[in-house]
Amino acid sequence: MRYFVVQQESAPVAVVFHDHVGGNFLCRSKTESFLSAFNAICEKREVGVQRDESSDHVIRAVRRGSQDYDWISNILDHLSGSTWSVLKEGTVINVEGSIDAVITEYLT
Repeated sequence: MRYFVVQQESAPVAVVFHDHVGGNFLCRSKTESFLSAFNAICEKREVGVQRDESSDHVIRAVRRGSQDYDWISNILDHLSGSTWSVLKEGTVINVEGSIDAVITEYLT
């Protein structure tokens, strides 16, 4: 699973995960503004988005995602500019513990 750490003014504000094999996306963000922009781009691309209300952090789980390996890069390219940019890219094993470790590293 690929992940992207998104920054605003040199501070990490979101981590976006993309499992291109399963077609799933997960976006955890500290700011509503990033989530709103991410959601708008997903809607434009006709990808369904759900909010996970069970978490104390703001999470968007994207279902029915594209199988395209570079889909998430294209979304983040649209969001990059004066407000947000990708600070780091990496890969992680698609298990809850590995995902939580990346989130803890960048968003706490």
